[in-house]
Amino acid sequence: MAHIEHAARVIGLAPVTAGALKNNYVRFTKFFDAFPKDLIGTGDEEAPRKALLDWGGGSPIKTDIDGQKKFFRDRSWQRSFFERSGARPGDQVVVEELAPYSYRVTLRRAGGAI
Repeated sequence: MAHIEHAARVIGLAPVTAGALKNNYVRFTKFFDAFPKDLIGTGDEEAPRKALLDWGGGSPIKTDIDGQKKFFRDRSWQRSFFERSGARPGDQVVVEELAPYSYRVTLRRAGGAI
């Protein structure tokens, strides 16, 4: 079976706020509709599918999206991501789709280019 390469595609930018840093979340309000519907769960129930998320450290995370809060349900990686990247309010988290159900998050400094 041949391996098919997919080009990374930026699906959105999420603002880093003081609240996001304090509570370890990245909210996708402006590009929430870019994610597949079967990746979105309700507040209490997980979605039928999970995505593989490369956050730049350790192992990738498997998670769905909380449809009420509009962020990745598994937030275990986010404190480390913010600390490792030196995130500050005003920065942005870049969310890229690498392949179906596979994403990467990186940090873009305030005023910086992608």
